[in-house]
Amino acid sequence: DLLAYFEPDQDYRRIVDEWRPAVREELDLRNECKNLLAVAANMRKAGVEVIIPAPVERLCSQSVLVMNFCEGFSPKDDAQLDARGVDKSLFMRRLCQAFATQIHVDGHYHGDPHPGNILVSTAAGNPDVSVPVLLDFGLVKRFEPEMRVAFSKMVFSSFSQDLDQLAKSFKEMGLLISEQAQDPFRDMVNMRRLFRPTPKSQVKERRLELAQE
Repeated sequence: DLLAYFEPDQDYRRIVDEWRPAVREELDLRNECKNLLAVAANMRKAGVEVIIPAPVERLCSQSVLVMNFCEGFSPKDDAQLDARGVDKSLFMRRLCQAFATQIHVDGHYHGDPHPGNILVSTAAGNPDVSVPVLLDFGLVKRFEPEMRVAFSKMVFSSFSQDLDQLAKSFKEMGLLISEQAQDPFRDMVNMRRLFRPTPKSQVKERRLELAQE
């Protein structure tokens, strides 16, 4: 409260309010069990080729999560990708389809999609070597229909460089920016920088760039 009082542009109370219940949810592993079941069902319904560990419900509790073990390796392992003949384009299309379906269709999505939570499946007996595995559903977020539309509008307006629609999407998502800090052109530049593709050879430089900003 003191920081917000003296530095209105550094008011992080809404962020803290958002994270406080999320932390409590993550500490109750029964929620992760439910998330695994729900998202897996949504992926099957959408016909998305992705593997999500199946929990053993009778063995799960507030402090214990039991699920099947998914064989796989890191998608950052170039040697394994090449040795196993993984179709990298197909793998990435499936991965993008999985997250796009969760965010834009179901509104129930994995909230921590870093490389450590993604594997390339090596499940025995499956001739398809380009199947993603998604791990760690402790942090799962939900979008109500109105928020899904607003978020989609934000992504599309960033792609199409529509300043008016980008500003509207911020407002519809509840991203309140003080009048003094509003700069539509800066916001557009930042959003396009955030969503631009980064070649693997430039990932380290990209991370440093974002950290400096």
